Amino acid sequence: MSQTDLVSEVLSDLRNQLVGNRHLWTAEADEIRDSALARLKDAPAQAAVEFALSGLRLARQEQSWFSQVLNQVVGGVLRRKLSFTEDQVVEMIELVSVPHSSFPFKSILKAAESLPMTPRLAKSLGQLRPCITEFLGGSEMRDIQARIDVLLNGPAPDTTLEVQGAWSQIVFEEISASPQRSLWERIFFHTAELKSSDAPKKWRSAAQRLVQELGANIFLEAATRWLALGPSPNRPGVQISSGEAELQKGFLWFLADQNDEHLPRLLANFAEAALKKIPTLGAVSQKVGIACVNVLAELPGLEPVSQLSRLAQRIRYDTAQRLIETALTRAAERAGVSREQLEEMSASDCGLGTDGTLTLSFGDYTAQVSIEETTSAAVRWSDKEGKVLKSVPSYVKEHHAEEWKELRRNVKDMEKQLSAHRSRVERLLLTQRVLSIETLQTCYLHHPLLADMSRRLIWQFESGLGIWHKGRVISDTEREMDLASQQSARLWHPVFSDVNTIFHWRCWLEDHGICQPFKQAHREVYLLTDAERETRTYSNRFAGHIVRQHPFAALCEQRGWEYRVMGQWDSHNTPTLELPQFGLCAQYDVDFPQDESEVSSHMVYLLIRTGAARFVDGVRVPQELESIPPAVFSEVMRDLDLFTAVASIGSDPAWGQRQPIPFRAYWDAFSFGELTEMASNRGNLLERIIPRLSIKERCTLDGRFLVVRGERATYRIHLGSGNVLMEPGSRYLCIVEGAATKATPRNLPLPFEGDHKLSLILSKAFLLADDRRIKDETILRQLPPLPG
Repeated sequence: MSQTDLVSEVLSDLRNQLVGNRHLWTAEADEIRDSALARLKDAPAQAAVEFALSGLRLARQEQSWFSQVLNQVVGGVLRRKLSFTEDQVVEMIELVSVPHSSFPFKSILKAAESLPMTPRLAKSLGQLRPCITEFLGGSEMRDIQARIDVLLNGPAPDTTLEVQGAWSQIVFEEISASPQRSLWERIFFHTAELKSSDAPKKWRSAAQRLVQELGANIFLEAATRWLALGPSPNRPGVQISSGEAELQKGFLWFLADQNDEHLPRLLANFAEAALKKIPTLGAVSQKVGIACVNVLAELPGLEPVSQLSRLAQRIRYDTAQRLIETALTRAAERAGVSREQLEEMSASDCGLGTDGTLTLSFGDYTAQVSIEETTSAAVRWSDKEGKVLKSVPSYVKEHHAEEWKELRRNVKDMEKQLSAHRSRVERLLLTQRVLSIETLQTCYLHHPLLADMSRRLIWQFESGLGIWHKGRVISDTEREMDLASQQSARLWHPVFSDVNTIFHWRCWLEDHGICQPFKQAHREVYLLTDAERETRTYSNRFAGHIVRQHPFAALCEQRGWEYRVMGQWDSHNTPTLELPQFGLCAQYDVDFPQDESEVSSHMVYLLIRTGAARFVDGVRVPQELESIPPAVFSEVMRDLDLFTAVASIGSDPAWGQRQPIPFRAYWDAFSFGELTEMASNRGNLLERIIPRLSIKERCTLDGRFLVVRGERATYRIHLGSGNVLMEPGSRYLCIVEGAATKATPRNLPLPFEGDHKLSLILSKAFLLADDRRIKDETILRQLPPLPG
C-alpha cells in the first residue's frame, strides 16, 4: 500500500466511524483513536507528516467528534521523531491559527522547535499567539504561550526569575546582565508577594527599602525603559498571561512612592495599552490597567491628575472608569476645588512655551514642535544655518536615537492630550459652566497647550460675545474688550442667540479664515417642536431609524453615552447619557428590527431600530421636555441626529446595490428624503462655501441636493446621506468612501473641524465635476460614456 493510500484509508475510516454519530461514548472514541494510531505507528516518516497535514486541513473545517478525535490522532503522530521542512511547519501553524478552537498545539510547537528560527516562521508564530488564550485552556494555554514567547524571543535569561511573557522576557534578560542582578531579583520576588489589587503599607515599606538599597536613580532609569515597552511588547492587542499580569501589577506598585516627572505619562500610556479592548476577549489585562490607575491616584502633584483626566476620556471599562472617577474626585477634594476646576488646573503644557512651541537641539540640528491642527502636532527640523529640512536628519537617527525616540513619544502623548481636551472643552457647550476671568485666561486663552483651540472659540461675557483676534479679545463690533472689567465667562452656545447674531459670527469666521476646533457658530440648534410639546415627556424625532449596530455603539462611546452591543443572548439595554450637573439622564430607546436576525460571527445583531428619546430624573421618572434646559435638550438631540446620520443603513452607499434591498422603503426615504437639522445646516454652509471653490461653475444647490454638472452626466448628492443620483433618469450611483476621498483638496475653506459627512460630500463633488478623469473601475462601470 502506498503512503498516500494509507493516509487516505485511515482518514476515510475515521470519518465513516465518527461523522454523524452523535451518541458516541468517550471510551468508544478513544478506541477509534488508538486503532488509527496503531495503524500509523510504523508508517514511514513522510507518510506520518502527510497524515498530520491532511488531518489538520480537515479538522480546521468543522467542530465535531470527527475533528476532536482527528486532532488527538494528529497529536499522537507528531510526537514521533519526525523531520519537517519550513514549509510544512509554517502550514501547520497557519492551519491551527483559529480563535476559539482546540488543536494539538504542543505537538506542533515541538515541530517548530526542531527548526532554526526564520522570519517566515516567526511571522506565523506571531499570528498563532493571539489565538491561544486562557479562554481555551487555562494553565496549559499559558504554558503554550510561554513556549511561543521563548521561540520568538530566545531562551529564558540566566536568572532565578521565571519568565511569564514577552515583557518579563525582555526585563529579565536585562536583569541577568546587570551588576545588581541579585537586588533586582529580590525586587521581583517581592512583586510576587503582592496578592491584592492595592498594596498594603507594610508591603510598600519593604518595596521602598529595596529601591533605596538599589538606588532610586537606577530603579527609575530602568522603570522608564520597561514602562515604555508596554504590557505586551511587539504584540499590542494580545492578552497577557495571568502570571505576567501579576508581575507587572507588583512592579507598578513599586512606583507609587517614586517622584519623577515622566512617571505619570508613562503609567497612563501603560494603562491605555493594558485596557485596550480585544474583540470577543476583553482587555489586554484589566488587572494591569487598574493597577496603573491606582498607582496614578497615589502620585502627588497635578500631572497625575492630568493623565487620569485623559484616561477618563479614552477608556470605557466600567471598573477602570469608576476608579478614575473616584481618584479624580478625591484629588479635587484634597485641593478644595470642583472636579472641573481640577481638570482645568492640571492641564499639562507638554513643555510648550508661551508661543505654543517647543524647541530642542540635537547637535547641529534643531527640532521645533508646534500644534498644527487642533489635535495634531508637527515637528519641523532645521540645520545650524536655519535651513528647514524635509525629514529627520540621518545624524539625529544615528547619534541621538534615544532622544529622538523620546521626542516621538512626547509628540504622540501631546496629541492624545489635545484630543481629550477638545472633548472636555466641547462639553462646556452642554454644561454651560461659568468660568472666572482668571481661569479663562490662565487655563484657556494663555495656556501653552490649549490657547490654540481656545482662541478660535467664541466666549460669552457679561458685556457680550467675544473672540480672540490679533492678540486681544474683540466684540462683535471688532472693538477690544477689557477683560479686567469682566467677572466671568462661559462658552457661547448659539441656542441662546437670535438668528442675526448667529449669522454674524458665522460670516465673521468664514471671512477671517478661522477654522473652529468643533462646530460652535455653525452648530445645529434643536428647539422643541409642537409634536414634542404634545407628547410632553418623550420625543420621536429620531425614532424609526434602522442603524448598523457597531458604528452606533462606537458613536455612543465617542460621545460619552453608555451602551453595550446587543445580540442573541440576554443583552437588551438602553443607550443613556448621564447629566449629573442637572440631575438628569437622557435615554434613547433601541430594539431589534422585526424580521431581521442577521448577526455577526459572535452572535451580535448587525442592525437595530431606534425609538423614542426621553429625559429622566435620579429615580428614573420621565421629565417634561419643556423643563429641560435649552442647551441640554439641543445637545442631546444633536447626538441623536449624529448617531442616525452616520450609522443609518441609508448612509451606506453599498446598501443600495443589494438585490433585493433590505428595508427598501426606509433606505429610499433616508437616502434621498427630507433633511434633518444637521443636514439642513450643511446646505446653509455650502451656499457660502461653493462660490470659493474651483468647481463653483459646476455646482448648484437644489433643495436637498448639491447638484454637480459633469461631462458624462449631472449628479445630485444628497446633503444628509451623501448618496448620489445620476440624471437623466435618477439612477443610483454607488461611490464608496475610499474612492471619493482621493479627490479631496487639502485646503478646503471649512470654518470648523469634525463634520466628516460634509467633507465626504465635497469630495464626491470634486470627483464628479471632473468625471472625465475617473479611473476607478467600480465607478466607471456605473457611468454613461463620454459624449462623442
